Amino acid sequence: MIHFFTEQFERLASENEELIQFVLAEELKNDHLIGQLLSQLINTHHIWNCRLLGQMPDSEENDRMPSDFWIALNKDNHLQTIELLKFTDLDASIQWHGEEEILESVSSILQHIIKECVYARGRINQRMHELGVPYSSMKLVKTITW
Repeated sequence: MIHFFTEQFERLASENEELIQFVLAEELKNDHLIGQLLSQLINTHHIWNCRLLGQMPDSEENDRMPSDFWIALNKDNHLQTIELLKFTDLDASIQWHGEEEILESVSSILQHIIKECVYARGRINQRMHELGVPYSSMKLVKTITW
């Protein structure tokens, strides 16, 4: 299962970076919705990594991240997740606090990170389509099977 998640997060980081580079190259970073969605993609991954580590996150889900840092933050999230995979029991349960205390398995949290990132990329792709910017990646619609 570790090999599966390692492959998924390698692909996720690559696809996120490809999309970020496209957004920056096309000068779409100033579009409010695209900037907010990319920030949420980065922040959500960071927040879940922190929950797995039992740490407080540096940012909240809706914090707007400066576009100059998107690639580096995406890479940091990726490296932290890959490092977590090396020493974390995927069947272990992690207790975290949302509106209430929740107990969830590490593998469920990792699946959630992947789903959130894919969903955010899909919404960004939709927004670019609305703006008339052609960006099409079949990577956005790959099915993840557990």
